[in-house]
Amino acid sequence: PKVGCTPMSLLETLRAPVLLSPVQLAEVWGCASDAAGVALLGRIAGLGDAAAEPRLALWLDFLYDTLAFGKANSFSAAKALAALDLIKATACHAVDPTASGDEGAKASTLRFLSDGLLEATKAMSPSDRYSLADVEAIMAHGRAAVVDHVKLFRLVYTTKQAVRHSQASYFVQRPALPLPLDGATIIDSIDEDRVGEEKASPSADSPTA
Repeated sequence: PKVGCTPMSLLETLRAPVLLSPVQLAEVWGCASDAAGVALLGRIAGLGDAAAEPRLALWLDFLYDTLAFGKANSFSAAKALAALDLIKATACHAVDPTASGDEGAKASTLRFLSDGLLEATKAMSPSDRYSLADVEAIMAHGRAAVVDHVKLFRLVYTTKQAVRHSQASYFVQRPALPLPLDGATIIDSIDEDRVGEEKASPSADSPTA
């Protein structure tokens, strides 16, 4: 999306699948810093220059945070990618104003998260299915990342942001250089008699005949 993109085009970008392979996930996890990991994820996901759209940059950070959560919990690639899809889908549900129904946005999002986690676990192979500890960790992360901030998600991603362009010119002026010998002391007259006495008086360190 370009700067000042409409909420509809932005929502379409959020709903687009993030196609991440286990090898690419390992590369993101192996980055030397979070900033490098976010940049790599943005290139892999085809999100372009997220810095051009602040809301898109927030979304990219959100996706990376979910991957970092999987790494911190020692998830396999299958578990981490499934968790990414679930949390991403939950966030997309949260920003959809028509998805809450009569139960309220927060309650609807929490139900979507719990139902989606159950379905994701069923769809996984027996060796990759989430354990009870995994389920508790994912629910806690989903609550902290999405469910507790549904109103904020909707405000950011469904309200058209006002863009104000401004321009300013700055001029820097260096102080003028001082004139040559500007700080010198001018001697108006010289005491010639004193100078003659100093020349005639031998120095205390000079050798005597």
